[in-house]
Amino acid sequence: LSSLARQHKAKLASQESRAAFRARAYALVLLGENEEAVKILDKLVAETPDDHPARVLLARAKSELGDFEGAGKILKAVVAEDPRNEDAWFALGKYTIMAGDSKRAVDDYLARAQILANRLDDAHMKANVTHALGIGYQNLGQLDVAAETFGQAIQARKAVGDTRGVAVSLRNLSTVRAVQGDF
Repeated sequence: LSSLARQHKAKLASQESRAAFRARAYALVLLGENEEAVKILDKLVAETPDDHPARVLLARAKSELGDFEGAGKILKAVVAEDPRNEDAWFALGKYTIMAGDSKRAVDDYLARAQILANRLDDAHMKANVTHALGIGYQNLGQLDVAAETFGQAIQARKAVGDTRGVAVSLRNLSTVRAVQGDF
């Protein structure tokens, strides 16, 4: 994936369209070059504030730089404008967990993302939200619920062919079970 991102970053460097700038910023995020991505995305968002995908990507780049507050502000504005944006709700939940507020992430943001994923029958998002809920429950000390949720995430990720995601969920499940003394 990173070689593909490097390749497209180079191809897009000379192009000046909004789509090219957004694609280049996405490649930069994938490569971990988030400071440069933030510069490009800040400009795009300033020019077209209703570009929700660019704003969600900007939030991701900011979160990768550790700016969870900035990412949260962006995402809260997006979901206020578009309450059906499942990507923004999921990202808001994920970054809220990373910022240390698992209770709010589980009770508010991920619950909303899960409802939307169910309504849209988005199997990939359901699997990702389920995994994130498992992390939230683990952080809250609800280890039995976390283990059950990671088990559900494993099955959901298997169903959509997400082998990397299955491995991550298995790792988290094994961590929970180790803490519980189930090994």
